[in-house]
Amino acid sequence: MLIPLLAAAMVLSKPNTIYLESGEALVNMCKNVTEAGTKVSVDEIDAGTCIGFVMGVVDGATFATHTHPDDFPACIPTAATRKELVLVVVKYGEDHPEKLHRAAGFFVLQALQSAYPCGQ
Repeated sequence: MLIPLLAAAMVLSKPNTIYLESGEALVNMCKNVTEAGTKVSVDEIDAGTCIGFVMGVVDGATFATHTHPDDFPACIPTAATRKELVLVVVKYGEDHPEKLHRAAGFFVLQALQSAYPCGQ
């Protein structure tokens, strides 16, 4: 129930500013998380944007389900780090290239749900 609602909100509220149109755009940006190293560059900016985006989706879904926590689409371990969550998104994109056209926020929720299913 939550995922279709968030996906509809993302499509209907498309801003005129920078927007991650697809999972593909997000995965390409997120690959820089592991490649950024010690240099300060566009790669690090992309990595920071990626981490912020993924955590924003997680925080947004958490807020949206705060009155019904069982509706959260994934059961993310409390010990999971931001980098681990980003790596889940990148791996999901690499494993499911046919889904990279989907809205980036929806794509993140699907990746997390796939990696951290509830009730298993």
